Amino acid sequence: MFKLTIVTPDRSVIQNAEAEDLVVTGFSGELNILPGHTPLMTLLRPGRLVYRLSSGKSNTYFVNWGYCQVQKDEVLVLAELAKTKEELDKAKIQERHQELTGQLQSQSVSELDYERLMNELEEARAAQFFVEN
Repeated sequence: MFKLTIVTPDRSVIQNAEAEDLVVTGFSGELNILPGHTPLMTLLRPGRLVYRLSSGKSNTYFVNWGYCQVQKDEVLVLAELAKTKEELDKAKIQERHQELTGQLQSQSVSELDYERLMNELEEARAAQFFVEN
């Protein structure tokens, strides 16, 4: 087991809970963190976060950009956002996805705006996949 803490700017999702495993979407792909995992620090990309507590209870969240730090017996997740399927608004996510796609197809997008829009589109796509699966 390891101690798991997940926090966002507006709430503490879980604090020092005894966890059996954690799955997060890291910068280079999905990571499965088990007790005794090699220490690491990675950027988080928009995607799912699943953890299983020592009690057997598991929870799934959509997590936006952030960081995951793994130490010997402790994992810390700092995320911009962490929400369950029930907390996400599917209609708003689909609307935002369509809006961003339209903006990207516009001829007048600057290079800076293009980068921002691509990041936002990645978030919208990941959130849409999360709520639909």
